Amino acid sequence: SYYAAVCDIARAAGVSEADLGTSEYKAQRALLARLRTNRRVLVIDEGEYFGPRTTNLIKLILNQTGTVVVILAIPELARRWQKTAWVESAQTNRRSEAVVLAEMIFPEDVQLFAKASGVKFASLAASAGQIAKAANEFGRFSFVVRVLKELRGINAGDVLNEDVATAIRNTKALLRRN
Repeated sequence: SYYAAVCDIARAAGVSEADLGTSEYKAQRALLARLRTNRRVLVIDEGEYFGPRTTNLIKLILNQTGTVVVILAIPELARRWQKTAWVESAQTNRRSEAVVLAEMIFPEDVQLFAKASGVKFASLAASAGQIAKAANEFGRFSFVVRVLKELRGINAGDVLNEDVATAIRNTKALLRRN
């Protein structure tokens, strides 16, 4: 729902539960006030599930704040969303800078994510290759993030190839269950 989307984005931006209040209007005002405090990048995954009202929320954020919005979506489903909410999508698309299709995950992509996450590998090139190969079979970038999150829990110095293989297996098992 629109209200749920406003609350989710507001909480991600750091708006407290008290400031959100209990009305759609108050939550929307709190979100916009927070986003206006400094320039931000808002990344939304699974944008293909937007409806017309949520698309209007994105338009509102673009119009009233300096926020850069990045929407991740499965291309085929995103096209369906844009057909369903064609008026709202047309207005939002006019504000688009770029549409980037992420076809493949490469080891270099994984290395950038690994460095940003603070995970230290014994052999970064080999580990990144393992993770990239698995990510292209399961969920792309979200898979990379999940594997790295699991590897962050390893307290020992450098993450070994066996640790990577275990994290990949665990992440695949988790995704199969969901």
